[in-house]
Amino acid sequence: MTRVHSLRSDGLTWSAQNGYAEAIAYANFLLQSLKSQSFQRTMLAKTDDAYKEWWYKQENPLYYLDKEEA
Repeated sequence: MTRVHSLRSDGLTWSAQNGYAEAIAYANFLLQSLKSQSFQRTMLAKTDDAYKEWWYKQENPLYYLDKEEA
């Protein structure tokens, strides 16, 4: 990704737009990769579960959530 030249006091319009376009392209790349099912399967296989066994054994594991008032 290119640097944003407007932060370095370069007043040329194309410099700032180029940095902005690269940031948007990078964000789009991240979004597409997070949507990928193969990426999700890989992450599931290579990362530990966030919750421990004691969490699943609780009577109400969602006790911290506010209950909807009718």
